[in-house]
Amino acid sequence: MKKSDTDSIEQALMESLSEYTVDRDEDISVNGTFVFQPDFPCFQSHFPDQAILPGIIQMAAVRSLADKALNQQLVPTAAKRIKFRGLIQPKERISITVNLKRH
Repeated sequence: MKKSDTDSIEQALMESLSEYTVDRDEDISVNGTFVFQPDFPCFQSHFPDQAILPGIIQMAAVRSLADKALNQQLVPTAAKRIKFRGLIQPKERISITVNLKRH
């Protein structure tokens, strides 16, 4: 994937973020609400007749929230216990919570 493609997807991802909050107690927790519109770039190819949000974009949303909570760009190297609970279609309102542990 070209850099310009990933930049446009990242921009569309941030445009889909309708609200977020960060709680900085002992650990850091960030909660974001996303609404992906029908013209979101990934819906056009995944799948044209019945659009669903790809899992990799769901993971990108998690990373974006963590970036916002920490005020820095993260580069994930591993992920454990990922569970997708269902299909996400255009205009669905989804809430994602990311809990970050301090070491």
